Amino acid sequence: MSRYFPAVYGNENTKNRIGKAINDKRAPHAFLIDGGEGAGKLTFALSIAAALNCERQGSAEHSLPCGSCSSCKRILNKIHPDVKILEKDSDKATIGVRQIKDFREDMFLSPTEADGKVYIIRDAEKMTVEAQNALLIVLEEPPQGTKIILLASGCDKILTTIKSRAQYISMERFSESELGEYLEENHLSSGLTKERLSHLLLLADGRIGRAIALVNSEELEEWEKMREDCFSLLYSFKAGAESSLIYRTVTGLPDKRQLIVPILEQTQNALRDLITVKYSERAPMLFFTNTNEARDYADTIGRARAQRLFDLISSLLEDFSQNANVNAALHSFAATIKEI
Repeated sequence: MSRYFPAVYGNENTKNRIGKAINDKRAPHAFLIDGGEGAGKLTFALSIAAALNCERQGSAEHSLPCGSCSSCKRILNKIHPDVKILEKDSDKATIGVRQIKDFREDMFLSPTEADGKVYIIRDAEKMTVEAQNALLIVLEEPPQGTKIILLASGCDKILTTIKSRAQYISMERFSESELGEYLEENHLSSGLTKERLSHLLLLADGRIGRAIALVNSEELEEWEKMREDCFSLLYSFKAGAESSLIYRTVTGLPDKRQLIVPILEQTQNALRDLITVKYSERAPMLFFTNTNEARDYADTIGRARAQRLFDLISSLLEDFSQNANVNAALHSFAATIKEI
């Protein structure tokens, strides 16, 4: 078992660095944890909060956090009064200044039980500029003992002044083999066929929490159905394909924008695989789970044709983003394919 943060998979160097800082009473007042959905950000944030308040902190006989003391249990179960989590309102696209001001005011209240309070802000990249500026006040001079943990899926929209005042943590991404080993070791993959497991690992995109969530998720089944549409498109893209096949396949796609866009995006990933597999046998696949299968499609479509198809789909997606009529755009797309 890892000495620090055993609930967090991998990320050993980061865990050791943060764990030692907490043990040495020199943990920073703010953290910015960056990673995609399912990367383990909230698990790490709660583990940091638990470590800061663990009743067995400093014990050589226990991990940090121990996970079994009263404080750890309540923090990890999100019921500790001194660990607060702020989330975006379900009906809002952003975190507004009012939410941050309310959170900020609570920071100046005395803790109920712990020596200090921990505040976790999810989807921090969705804070408005005004909200970030409101948070900056306490990031610059936080109340005594207060820790602030920001969780973000990409930090491009977070102000530099915010980022400069928090210790940055980038969650590790895992290879498909590492994710597969984790699922097997934790008896999570026993009910999956080899093909479905390969699909799950591809869709998880290197994120451990995402992989776990997909095990019993309907999303995986829906994604597999979408892949069937992608393969139908790829088959119609082959050089010399009959016009009737192209039109039948393209116009047979879903006529709702929210359904067709993911199919086209995944087809672009497939075309990208066909382009790169011709140059490198080690190129990571975004769509195909079998390199030989990708190579076979690459041979029948051709690299130059795959590149032109990729660009055509980019134009089609751009049209959809501007609310073009789906059926009209698909008919035009089918006609253009035959010409290349």
